[in-house]
Amino acid sequence: TINPFAMFKKTSKLGFTLIEMLMAIVLMGIIATVAAMTMYQGAKAFGQMDARNDLTEEARLAIDRIGREMMLARCTQAGAACIPQATDITVMLGSDLRFVNIENAGRGFRLNAGSLMMRRGVMDADTEDALAGNVSALSFDYRDKNGVVAAVTADIWTIGMNITFASGGEVLDFTVKIHPRTFR
Repeated sequence: TINPFAMFKKTSKLGFTLIEMLMAIVLMGIIATVAAMTMYQGAKAFGQMDARNDLTEEARLAIDRIGREMMLARCTQAGAACIPQATDITVMLGSDLRFVNIENAGRGFRLNAGSLMMRRGVMDADTEDALAGNVSALSFDYRDKNGVVAAVTADIWTIGMNITFASGGEVLDFTVKIHPRTFR
């Protein structure tokens, strides 16, 4: 006898249907995309942090060197006081500082095409070395004992420096105030 329901008999087949296979591929694609985006963001953040650390280190070294040099600025003895004269601080512009240190060696700092330059002397023809790169702005201000802008060299009590370092989208601003040891 022929069973009319035999053709509807379930058979045990091993494997996946086409729809199951497509669903698995789509889900794996979504998971892979999320994982790749997470890894990309992590690598990008690491790169930015590395660039910021490099810029910070360059800035720290330059500021330390400038601070050490400026602390040794010479001044002219006037009785018990030591007052800076035009022969001690030879140039006191907003963008250029030149002075003679206690060892009678000239020093100067200025910005030149993105590089912080350190002059070894006080004359325009003296040798300059690049102290730091990635500098986008540099300015100096000169204050008297009351914090007011010094009108003449003899009134200088502190020298302020504002410097901006910029690289790869990172911008770091620093403000430093120095009181040379010999000024009293």
